[in-house]
Amino acid sequence: MLPFIRHLNDNQYNAVTGPVGDVIINAAAGTGKTSTLAARILYLQIEKNIEPEEMLALSFSRSARQGLISKMEAYRKEAGAGSPIETLTFHGLAFRIVRVAASLGETWLKPGFKIIENNKKIFEDNAAAFFKGIEYKKNQDSLYSKVIDSVRQGHEHYGQALYSPDQIVEDEQLKVESEQGVRVSLASLDVKRVWKRYATYLKRKNQIDYPGLISEAINVIKNSGQLTLNRIRTGIRHLFIDEFQDTSMAQEELAFLLAGNQMYMTVVGDNEQTIYAFNGSNESNIIHFHQNVARRKGSIAYSIDLIENYRSSANILGVANRIVEKGNSAYKKWLRTAENVSEEVALYQYHNHPVTLVRMPRLHNAATYIAEEILRLHEEEEILYSDITVLVRKDTEFSPQGSEVKRLLEEKNIPVGVTRSGGDNQKIVFDKAEEICQSYYDEPLASIIDSIEKGDIDPDLDSAIERGIIDVFKEAVDSGAVFAYDALDFLIDSTSGEGSEREDDGVRIRTVHSAKGLEFKVVFVLFLGDKSFPHGAVPDVDGERRLLYVAITRAQDRLYMIGRNGIHGPDFFGECMGSETRLVDYFKAPDAAISSEGCNEQLKSEVDLLKEKFDREEAARRDRLMALFEDDDF
Repeated sequence: MLPFIRHLNDNQYNAVTGPVGDVIINAAAGTGKTSTLAARILYLQIEKNIEPEEMLALSFSRSARQGLISKMEAYRKEAGAGSPIETLTFHGLAFRIVRVAASLGETWLKPGFKIIENNKKIFEDNAAAFFKGIEYKKNQDSLYSKVIDSVRQGHEHYGQALYSPDQIVEDEQLKVESEQGVRVSLASLDVKRVWKRYATYLKRKNQIDYPGLISEAINVIKNSGQLTLNRIRTGIRHLFIDEFQDTSMAQEELAFLLAGNQMYMTVVGDNEQTIYAFNGSNESNIIHFHQNVARRKGSIAYSIDLIENYRSSANILGVANRIVEKGNSAYKKWLRTAENVSEEVALYQYHNHPVTLVRMPRLHNAATYIAEEILRLHEEEEILYSDITVLVRKDTEFSPQGSEVKRLLEEKNIPVGVTRSGGDNQKIVFDKAEEICQSYYDEPLASIIDSIEKGDIDPDLDSAIERGIIDVFKEAVDSGAVFAYDALDFLIDSTSGEGSEREDDGVRIRTVHSAKGLEFKVVFVLFLGDKSFPHGAVPDVDGERRLLYVAITRAQDRLYMIGRNGIHGPDFFGECMGSETRLVDYFKAPDAAISSEGCNEQLKSEVDLLKEKFDREEAARRDRLMALFEDDDF
C-alpha cells in the first residue's frame, strides 16, 4: 500500500481509490479535502498508470493552487514515485485559451494583449464617455463597473453568467450592493449601454480585465475556437478542480466546456462553504454536479462525503453543526471529530473548551472585552499572541469592526500582526519575468533559468530581482510549466490581485472571507446582530449563515462568539446557543460584567433601551444614505 494512503480514514480512502471516472468529493470543513485530492492524483499515476501529462489541475486562487502543489510534493517524496502535474488557477487557464486564440486569430484580442487588474479607475477616467445620455449620480460609476463584473461572473438576477452585453434583457432592474451595504437598482438598458462602451474601449486598447478573461475564453470555445480548443485539450484526459464551491458560474461553465466528453472530472468542495456569491459562486455547482455531468456528458458521477474533522474540538464542531441545521441547504453534512489526529489536535479534543458566547450592546464594548480577554489568555495561560485571531464580518468606513479592535489592542500595547504585500520589488520581478517569457517564447524554462544564473539574459540585472525571477520560474516549473509560454500562464496567476503576503507576529485581525482555508488556535468572531452579521439591510440569510459556519470552523481550541440577539432579523447569536456553549453578558462596564444567571429582568430592560437607540441610529443612517442613493431596498 502506498505510504500516504495508510494515513487516510475510510471515506478518504474510498475517495482516493474510487473508480476512474467523474468524481465529486463533498468535503466538510477541516476534513482534509486538499490532501485527499493530492492523494487521488498520485494514486491514479502510480496505481492506474495514468501519465502526469494527461492530467490538469485547477484551483480558485493562488494560495489554493500552492497548497495542492505542496501536498502533492510531500506525497511524492513519501512514496518515492509520481510526478508533478500542471496546476493553474482558472484565470491562468483562461489566459492560456485566449493567448492561443489570439495567435490563431480566433478572438478579437491581438497577440501581446494586456490584463487590467482593476477597472474602477477606467470607469472614473472615462465617465463622460461611458455615461453619455445616462442619468446617474456622482460616484455611481463604481456601481456600474461592479454590476458588469457581477453579470459576467454570474449575477443572481439571471442565475447564469452572461458573456456579451447583447444578452442583457432591457426594461429590467439589476441589483448591486454599494460600499455602504445598500442594494441599489440600476436599469438594465443603462448597464447594457455602459458595458458596450467599456468593451469598445478595451478593444481599442487591446486590453481585457479578469472577469472578461473568463468570458472571452468561453466565447472562444463556444463560437470560434476549435483550433484553440484542440490545442488546449491535446493529451489531457483528467481534470481536477480544488475548492469547487468557490468557482463562479462562468468558471464552472468554462470547466465543463473544456472537459467536454474527453476528460474525466474530479472536483472537491463543500457546499456549506460557498461564501463568494459576490463573485458569482453558488452552492448549486456542488449540489447539481451529478445532474450536470449526466446532462452534459451522459455519465454518472461517483460521490463521497468527508465529515471527519482534523482541526477542531467537539464543542466547536457542535456549534458549527447547529448552524448547518438551521440553514436551508439542500445537502447537509454533520461534522465529527476524527481519530488518529496530531498530538496538538488531540489536546484540543481532550480540553474541549466550551464555546464562549459574549452578549453585549455595541462594537466598542466588544473591542474592550477582546483586548482584556487576550491579555488574560496571554498572561495567565501563556497563549502566544500570534495564536490568536479576530475575525470580523466587515471592516470598512461604514462598518469599522477590525479598525476598532485594532485601536483598542494597540491602546493596551497588544501587538497586532500586520499583513504586508510583496511590495514594488514583486511587481518588478513579475514584469521582468513576463518580458523574458515574451522574448524567449518557445525556449525551455530550465535553459532560461540556467542562462539567467550565468548572466547571459541581462548582465545588469539587480541580484535581488534576478533571484526573484529565478524563484518565480522554478515555482512555475513546480506547477507543471515546461516552456516560457507555459510560464506566462503561471505569471498571470501570480499577478491576478492576490499578492504574496506575510504577517508580522501578533494578534491577527481578518475578515471572515480572507480567513477561508486557514485555521487558528484561538478565534474571536464579531459582531453578531442585526445589519452587522447577518450583514446588510436585506441580507442573503443563507449566504450569511454559510459565512458564519466558515468563521466557526476556523477555530481549533477556543472560540468566542461576540454580539447581541437579532431583533429585526435572524438571530445568529441565539442560534449558536446550546450545550456546547457558555454565556457571558457584558452589558455594563468591563469590571461590572454580569453572569447570565439571575439577570433576565435587567437584561430585558437593557435590550429594550438598546432596541430604541438602535432604531434611532438606523433611521438617521437611512436618511443620510437616501440623500446619496435612490431605489434602495430599505
